[in-house]
Amino acid sequence: MKAHYPILCLALFLLLACQHRKEERAWQEQLRQADEQAEARRAQEEAIAAKPLADSALQMQAYRQSREGRIKIEQETGLGNQFGKGLLPSKLKNNQPLLSFMTGPCYGKCPQYRLYFWANGDVLYEGLAFANPMGKRECKIEPQKLKTLLASWTPAFESWQRYYPQTEEALEGFPFKAIGLKLPQGQKIILDYHDAPKGLIQLEKSIDSLAKASFDFPMKTIF
Repeated sequence: MKAHYPILCLALFLLLACQHRKEERAWQEQLRQADEQAEARRAQEEAIAAKPLADSALQMQAYRQSREGRIKIEQETGLGNQFGKGLLPSKLKNNQPLLSFMTGPCYGKCPQYRLYFWANGDVLYEGLAFANPMGKRECKIEPQKLKTLLASWTPAFESWQRYYPQTEEALEGFPFKAIGLKLPQGQKIILDYHDAPKGLIQLEKSIDSLAKASFDFPMKTIF
């Protein structure tokens, strides 16, 4: 029996060593998890602290882009916040049109004209260059027609950018199309050279179709 004591002692030692090793590994795992949790808390606290700064930076960037877009539109079209204000009909003097549409020049003979629609149904056409007819013409439409058109497109109009294309400079020679819409927060003008959303193009065509159906003379338009 005594001959087995060394073997039993060795086995007991190995058993205790294994148990100690398991406990050590478990303790190390707990420390690792605690470190990860502490690091996660620090990262979360830093993110929370940085969020106001990030939001402020995004707001400033959006403001700069919006301001640059407005300046670019005004420089290229001559349009500003007073787009259409003070035009005929005289009884609506100093009252902005609800909806305005304008086309710009190209390398060819693209018709350049402007259309203004007031909420009461008054419509003004102004032929500028290569347009048929030239000069100013007025007519009257049912106000509900304009209301129906805008009800379908105003939410999308508010979400569209102010300038297209967005990712590059506009190609030379393309005529622009500008739409001005009087919104509760003020007038918004969108300038479209090319690569605009399909919805915006459809709105441009709808405005064009409404004008053609409103006047009693044939119009040469961009569409």
